[in-house]
Amino acid sequence: MIERIEPLGRLIADCPFPGETRADDVWPAHPNAIQVSKDRFLVVYATRGYRGGDDDLSIVYQLRAGALDGPVLAERMVASTRNDWEPFGDSAHYVLQNGHPAAFGVPRGALIGGKPAPNANLFVIKWHYLARYLDPDTGILVSNHDTPGLMERTLRVGWTQLRLNDAADDLEIVYGPPSVRRRYLNILISQTDREYLGAVQRYERVVRQRNHLLRQIREGTARVAELAFWDDELVKEGSRIVARRLETVRMLSESAGPMHAGLSGGMETLAVEYIPNVELPHDASGSGIERALHLKLKERRGQELARGMTVTGPHRDDLSLTIGGMDVSGFASRGQTRTVVLALKLAEAAYLREMRQREPVILLDDVLSELDSARREQVLGHAAQYHQALITTADADAVAAQLPTGTRRFRVERGKIGSLDQAQ
Repeated sequence: MIERIEPLGRLIADCPFPGETRADDVWPAHPNAIQVSKDRFLVVYATRGYRGGDDDLSIVYQLRAGALDGPVLAERMVASTRNDWEPFGDSAHYVLQNGHPAAFGVPRGALIGGKPAPNANLFVIKWHYLARYLDPDTGILVSNHDTPGLMERTLRVGWTQLRLNDAADDLEIVYGPPSVRRRYLNILISQTDREYLGAVQRYERVVRQRNHLLRQIREGTARVAELAFWDDELVKEGSRIVARRLETVRMLSESAGPMHAGLSGGMETLAVEYIPNVELPHDASGSGIERALHLKLKERRGQELARGMTVTGPHRDDLSLTIGGMDVSGFASRGQTRTVVLALKLAEAAYLREMRQREPVILLDDVLSELDSARREQVLGHAAQYHQALITTADADAVAAQLPTGTRRFRVERGKIGSLDQAQ
């Protein structure tokens, strides 16, 4: 018999992602958590609003330190809602709803009978998703509308696979949500183009102001006509961002493809492609991008007014990484994924060298341990092309014979640095 219930506080105070915070009348829901290592916990939750009924939106995970209620080390969106889902492929648009997530897996370092457990450090997040109809006149979600059994016919299970990695930041480029890849592009381009950085900052302010206005219109305290100014501002800054990203991704792809072919022994073909959330003309110019953004803003006006948020623009774009036409995040092995990330980082170094007209410093942290001898030689050869390259490894003897002439080796032990070359 339960004698007393003592509230211990709120595990998840708020979702930090734009458009899905408490200020947007969206709340965290359905939390679920597992321990993934000795001192790390994986927490998953859904975000939920209200549009005439429960409005299941997106799926989010957190990595926490020390305890379930410990500090949040990372927070990523796994699956996000959208208002233009076509589950039947007939051009009929519905709202994609995600809810009820659960996480399971085998903790890193787990032992069975004193031996490493199979599939240790492998975790899965699953959730269900389905379609609902959004009445454009009332802004209310409807279960069936004119499609009998809509929810039952579209109910599916989504899932994603995760690993707890020491080099998680780099692997997040593959496994993380689109926001991680957009941030990667923003940081890369901003290192060589201050005008791009200014455009991104102005664009983010425009989206915040426009979202606020959309919510006011939905509440009846502002007029639709007031969107015209913010539409123009979004198109102006957004087209600059898209154009610069397209050019950067083209340069990355031209370098990453050959580098990946060398690392994979010519057995695989890597493609890097920018995926805008508007349809662009084949030879998209600045004016072509502007026209495409304006067109899509008008087309999605009803969706944005119903949601109270901006769903068109480069803040919804993505970077596609495929091997032989297959998405890396869903089909590549761990070794293939590391090779893709490595090729992308080497392409990033080549991009910076070309744009800056000076040599970057190459830092590769323990990238050699999971590569075979041929791939290690390829990586070391690329690194040797730069004036300075710092490469760490836990097994110096395994790579000693492949090190380029002039390499200097050091050992870091108990906080002290000593020369391996002098010791020999």
